[in-house]
Amino acid sequence: LDAYRTRNQFQGRLITEGTPRIDYQFATDAVRSRVRRRLAAQGIHLSAGKRVVLYAPTWRGDFDRPALDVEPLREIVRAIARQEPAGRSRVLVKVHQRVYPLAAQDPELRRVLVPDGVPANNILSVTDVLITDYSSIFVDFLVSGRPVLFHVPDLADYTASRGLDLPADQWPG
Repeated sequence: LDAYRTRNQFQGRLITEGTPRIDYQFATDAVRSRVRRRLAAQGIHLSAGKRVVLYAPTWRGDFDRPALDVEPLREIVRAIARQEPAGRSRVLVKVHQRVYPLAAQDPELRRVLVPDGVPANNILSVTDVLITDYSSIFVDFLVSGRPVLFHVPDLADYTASRGLDLPADQWPG
């Protein structure tokens, strides 16, 4: 009420609750099982006991004409997989909906690509480690208390072309 200067304007009762996007990450086991079944139905199988490492980069290019250089994306996925002990983790990629149609055309990425129809916060409910770049998805994931890693090899270029809402030296993770 004070933050939005509404104390003297709003006379009703205020209910303090979470937000649907973020609350979904604190899903019950039944809901997480539903997310896993939905992924499995689309060819993304998550084995019990395996850690889920999600790489979720933002889009590049113009909003009307998003760019996707598939080879660097493949290389990042391969590099993440090499860092994980064999058989311990499952690496997945959730690209921005603007570039999904481009990424879905690549046979290698399709094996790890979270379908566009699965909302980001649904996949975050089964994610153990998030790797991202400039995407605001990290803000939602922070409340989980699970690790957030940033991969920003093009920091200077991205900052010059699109800018940052928060300077990189203030990022958590």
